[in-house]
Amino acid sequence: MRSQPRTWLTILAAALLIGILTPASSAGAPAPPTDPWAASQVVQPAALAHALAAKAGAKPLVICVGFSVLYQGGHIAGARYAGPASSAAGRAALRRLVQPLPRGKAIVLYCGCCPWAMCPNIRPAFSLLKRLGFTNVKVLHMAQNFRTDWGARGYAMQHGAGSR
Repeated sequence: MRSQPRTWLTILAAALLIGILTPASSAGAPAPPTDPWAASQVVQPAALAHALAAKAGAKPLVICVGFSVLYQGGHIAGARYAGPASSAAGRAALRRLVQPLPRGKAIVLYCGCCPWAMCPNIRPAFSLLKRLGFTNVKVLHMAQNFRTDWGARGYAMQHGAGSR
């Protein structure tokens, strides 16, 4: 098992080198991305968990726009998977998934791959749905990541491939 810590160190070093992660203390770090949504379009995990657990009322369609390995490892119960919206393939999958839906359908997008400010997937997914004319789109605020902000709080989850 000596290689496991080395593997994680190698991955971390590579991520730092290619710019996926930036040290918090680095001078000249890029500014956080501009959010394309209004504050009213952000849902907190507790509020979504409560809405999904409610026996009455329409439930929003929850769509994961993150990486497959994370979705398969654990995702919001009932969530559909589109793929990482940072890629053209992920955006195309998201477009296909929502194409037949009414433009007023309540949709909640989430990723949870990394801290909210650094997420490469949530902003492109939200922007795409707005360009497609969806009027009731929200984003799930994952301050740290899915594991911390959803899983560790005991909210309803599924494991494996789930809904596609």
